[in-house]
Amino acid sequence: MINKIKHIGLQIKEQDIKDFYIDLLGCDILNIFVLSKEDASNIFGILEEVNVIYAVHDNIELELFVSDTHKERDFNHLCIYTNVKNDLINKVKQTDFFYHIREKANKQTLFVRDSNNNIFEFKDAE
Repeated sequence: MINKIKHIGLQIKEQDIKDFYIDLLGCDILNIFVLSKEDASNIFGILEEVNVIYAVHDNIELELFVSDTHKERDFNHLCIYTNVKNDLINKVKQTDFFYHIREKANKQTLFVRDSNNNIFEFKDAE
């Protein structure tokens, strides 16, 4: 039985650490470590040593695997309820990150994509 999500693991590009995860999302870095080539191979089937940043914002924990290897687009995304969505909309409009605002049932949902095609969905907290 799943009681809560511990963290979300995402592959990111190094260029997004400060501009996207720290400045835009407001994450705090808790830990930085190296995942060995052996562990990366055994766990993910990827034959490379990788730097990992463990970050948190408002009890949402992210394990960020820093790799500039190209990643194909998919439907993976992270949905976050927030009470500062309008502030995020204003902040993201001042960046080069792709974003889309969906209007549905008199509600706005903000979608933001980082440079490695990780998609974040922001909805008003209920």
